[in-house]
Amino acid sequence: YMEFCSFCQKRLGKTSCSPITEEEAVKQIEELDIDEEVKEELIRLIQSDLMFFKFTYEILGRDIILIDPYIIFSISKAFIKIPFLREWLKVIIVSSTGFHFSFAEFIRNLYMVNSKEFIKILNEGLSLYRENKKVKLPLIGEIEPKYNLDSLCGALCLVENETILKDIFGKIDFENFRVLVIKLRKFGLGYFDRYERAINFVREVFLRYGLSSNAKIAYREKDLELIESLKFLGMVGKKERVRKIIATYQLEEFGDVKSLIFYLKDKQMIDPFLPLGELMSDEVGIINALNSFYKEYLLKDKLSFEDKEIIFLLLEKILPFLFEKYLQKYKEDAYLELLKEKIFQGILGIFLKPYLNIKTPVTGKLKVILKEEDEQKLYDLEEGTIVVTKEYPPDYWATSEPSAIIIAKESLSKYSHALMRAKDKIPLFLCGYFGVYYFAPLDGRYVEIDTDGKITLLKKPAKSYFKRAPPRKITLPEPDLPFLKILSLKDAENPFIFGYKTARLAHILKEGFLSLVPWAVALPFGLYKRVVLDNKEALREIKTLIDKAEKTKNWKEFKKALDNIQNIFLKNIMIPQDILEEVIFQLHSLDIKDKPLILRSSTNAEDLEEYPSLGIGMYGSFYPVKIGKEEISKNIRKCYASLFKPEAFRERMRSGINHLDVYCGVIVQELIEPDVSFVADIYSEDEFKAEFAIGFLSAILEKHQKGYEIEYKENRFNILNSEFNTTKIVIEGNQKKEEATEVEEREEAIEIINDILSSLAKEFEKLYSIFECPLNVEGLIKDDDIYIVQVRKVTSSSSISSKLTSKITPPFTFPHRLDKVYRYLERFALAFFGLDISKGKKIIIDV
Repeated sequence: YMEFCSFCQKRLGKTSCSPITEEEAVKQIEELDIDEEVKEELIRLIQSDLMFFKFTYEILGRDIILIDPYIIFSISKAFIKIPFLREWLKVIIVSSTGFHFSFAEFIRNLYMVNSKEFIKILNEGLSLYRENKKVKLPLIGEIEPKYNLDSLCGALCLVENETILKDIFGKIDFENFRVLVIKLRKFGLGYFDRYERAINFVREVFLRYGLSSNAKIAYREKDLELIESLKFLGMVGKKERVRKIIATYQLEEFGDVKSLIFYLKDKQMIDPFLPLGELMSDEVGIINALNSFYKEYLLKDKLSFEDKEIIFLLLEKILPFLFEKYLQKYKEDAYLELLKEKIFQGILGIFLKPYLNIKTPVTGKLKVILKEEDEQKLYDLEEGTIVVTKEYPPDYWATSEPSAIIIAKESLSKYSHALMRAKDKIPLFLCGYFGVYYFAPLDGRYVEIDTDGKITLLKKPAKSYFKRAPPRKITLPEPDLPFLKILSLKDAENPFIFGYKTARLAHILKEGFLSLVPWAVALPFGLYKRVVLDNKEALREIKTLIDKAEKTKNWKEFKKALDNIQNIFLKNIMIPQDILEEVIFQLHSLDIKDKPLILRSSTNAEDLEEYPSLGIGMYGSFYPVKIGKEEISKNIRKCYASLFKPEAFRERMRSGINHLDVYCGVIVQELIEPDVSFVADIYSEDEFKAEFAIGFLSAILEKHQKGYEIEYKENRFNILNSEFNTTKIVIEGNQKKEEATEVEEREEAIEIINDILSSLAKEFEKLYSIFECPLNVEGLIKDDDIYIVQVRKVTSSSSISSKLTSKITPPFTFPHRLDKVYRYLERFALAFFGLDISKGKKIIIDV
C-alpha cells in the first residue's frame, strides 16, 4: 500500500479507503491560494458530466490563457498541489490534441511550480501511454483514455526553454525517452512548415547537450528507429562528428602541440597577443595557451558540447608528447603546485592530470558509492582505491586524508560543511558536470570510467600516483577547566573557557554591535569535565569503547561502539539541577521566556586559528528546544554526545588528537526562524561573496544544495547563481520537517535579499573592521533584521581578484635585526613589482 491514498489523501488502513467525494474535491480547490476565476472554472469542470475530458478546450482553449500569465500559473499550481488533479494530469498530458501554444504555457508553468513533481508526473503519464491500458481516476472511476501525444509534442517544441527541455529529456526513463523522441520526430515532420523556428530550437538543444545517458543507450543498443529520430533532432554519431570537425578545423595537419597552438592563434581561437616566441620554450605556458583556447572559444558556445568533447579527445593524443618534455624539466613536487593553479579548473585540467608524474603505488579496486547508505564503505577503502561517488566530497570522506582518487557525479556548494572541511586536503578528484568519460589509473593501467562507475576501456600503462600524506599531529589549546560559571554570551569572550565559536560571537557583542547576534548564555568547558570526565564509572565505559572503535576495521563494530558512547551521555550522564536553574534564570533575565531555543556545541577542536577547517560542521546543534529543565538537560547532553559522531571521531584519529582532550561548551540561544539564511566569505571591507538559502542554512551546509549566490566587489553586486535550495526545514510545534520550496517563496526571497544587500555590505564591513582579517560568516535574515550566528577566521585570503601564481623565492633568509628586515623587504617588493604578472595586483607579505 502507498502511505497515502491517491484518491483522497487519507492515510491508508490495512484494507482499503473510500474514494474522494465531489464535496471534498471542491473544498480542496477552494482552500488553494489561486485566482478566484480559476477556482470557479475548476469547480465547474469537476461538477460537469464530462469532467476532465473537457479540460483542454474548456480551460486551455480560452484566449485569456495566453493573455493573463497569472491565470495559467493558477491552473498549473492547482494541478500540482491538489492530489486528485495530479492523478488527472498524468492522463491529460498524454491524451490531449491541439492547443499547442496554450499547452506550451501549461507545461512551462507546471515546471515553474514544482519541476521535480512535474517530471515525475510526466514520467508516469508516458508509462501509461506506453502500456495503453485503462486507468482508475478519482471522481471519475475506470476509463479508457484516447492516448495521444500531439499536445505534448507541440508544447515541447513551442516551450522554447533550454532548461525545461534538458530536464525533461535528461530525467525521464529511457523507454519513455524513446517513445517521446520518436513521436516528437513525427510531429516535427508534420508541422515543420508551421513551427520551423521552434523545432530548430529543440534541435539546437539536442545538438549542444546530447541530453544525458538516454541518447548514449540508443547508440549502444543500435536502436535504429530512435537513432533516426535523434538525427532528425540534431544529434549525429561520434564518428560523423569527428570527421566533420577534423575537416572543419584541419586538425589532421597537426603532429605536435606547437603547430596546433599557432593554428589556434591564427584563427583567433586563443589570445592573439600571446607572446609565442617565449611561450614555446615553456611547457606550462603551452598549457596556458590551450586553456585560453578552452575558455575563450569552447566555453562561449561556438561549438556544441559533443563537438567540444571530440576536440579534447584529439588534443589528448598530442598531450603525452608535451608532458614527456615537462617531466624532464620539472620536479615531481611541481604536481602539487600545478594542482592548485587555475589551469586545473575545468575540463582541460581533467585531460592534463593523467600525464603528470604523481608518486604513489596504484593498488586496490574500483568502488562505486552512489547511494547515501553506502557511504559507510568509505571507511574500509584500501590505499589507491578509485571511488565513484554521488558528489564531492562525500561527508565521511572530507573528515580524513584521502587515500583514493574520487570521481564525483557533481560537486557541492562551496559553503557546504563537507567541502569546507576538505579545503586543505589535496585529493585527486574529477567532477562529472557533463557526464563525460574520465581517465584514472587502476592496477597499473589507465581505465576509462564513466560517471556511473562503469569501466569502459583499458588504456596505456599509468605513472605511479603520489604517496598518501601521513596523518598530521594537531595539538589542541589547553582549556581553562576550573571555571564553572555560566555567563551571558556577551561576557563569554575567553576561547579557552568557552571555545572560539562562542568567543567570537561574544567579541562582536563586546564591540557594541548588540543587534547583530541573537541573545544567549554560554556553558563552559569546566561543566563538561564536571559531569562527564569526573564521572568515574561513565568515563571507564567511554574509554573502553574508544579503544574498541580505534582498533576495529569493521564499520558496523566502529559505528556500534560510538553509538554506545553516545547512549552513555544520553542515559547515564546527568546535568546538575543548580546548573539548569541558573541557565533558565539567565535566559529569563535576557527576556527569553516563551521562545524556542537552539543549543549549539562549542568545542576546543573547531574554528581554531591555526587549523580553520578542523571540526567544521562536526559537532551538533539542536533545535527547537522548549525552555524547561528536562528539555534543556536532554539537549545539553546531545551536544556532549555529538563529540562521538563517527565523522568527528574519524577526523580526530586522522589528526592525532586524543578524544578525551576534546571539551565541549554549549551556547543556549534564542531560536530565530529565518526568512532567508546566508553563509559568506568576507575578503576585505569592500569585497565578499555570499550564498543565500530559503529557511535554515542546513540546506546548504548539510543537505548540500546550492543557493542564490552573489558577489560584492568594486561597489557592485553581481549575481553568480540565481537558483535557490529546492527543500527547506520548517518548525511545527517542537518538530522539524522538510518541505519543498515554492516559486512564490523564491520570488519573495529575492525581494528580501535585494532589500537588505546594502545593509549586509555595511554589517560585513563592520565585522571585517572588528577582526581585521578575512572571515567566513553564517547568519540569517528575519523581518529585514540581520543576525550573525557563527564567525570563523580564514587564515589566508581567497580574494575574488586574480591571485599571484608565480612565487618569488629570495636567495637569502631574513635577518633577525629589525632595521635590516625593511631593507630586504624593499628588495623583495621590487622583485615583485618587476614581474609582468604583478601589474595592478597587491602583494601580501607574512613575516
